[in-house]
Amino acid sequence: ADKCLMCKLAILNGVVDGRSYSGASYSISKGDFGAKKEGKVHEECWPAFQRKHAPKCLHCTLPTIAGTVDGKTFDGRFYTVEPGMIEVGPMAGKTGKVHVECWDDFQRSNAPKCVKCGKAIMPGSSFYTVDGGKMHVPCHDG
Repeated sequence: ADKCLMCKLAILNGVVDGRSYSGASYSISKGDFGAKKEGKVHEECWPAFQRKHAPKCLHCTLPTIAGTVDGKTFDGRFYTVEPGMIEVGPMAGKTGKVHVECWDDFQRSNAPKCVKCGKAIMPGSSFYTVDGGKMHVPCHDG
């Protein structure tokens, strides 16, 4: 029988090494979740497999999966950060995924800062380019 990529036990319906399994499994292709080979994962091991192998959110570093992880609940949707999207800060040039629930905070923490008030200049907001950086329109005009 195939062995589970997570627990390494045989994928069978019944009790295996004292643990009860339904026999249902998920098939993993090479490359899925960074898997180096194809294989199967017990349905019962699937949540733990996802937590361990799913890409991590660039903001909170938790897996980009649906469900509750470390007390935070995620619906499974995420944004993909592509090259060039982040121009400043510690995430400049990074690529990856960000939970929908983390997106506003991620943008705020990685947005250019206003040279007058120091707050984030969020994507889509109006600003002036001034010597030394960017400035919110109200900060400039006020």
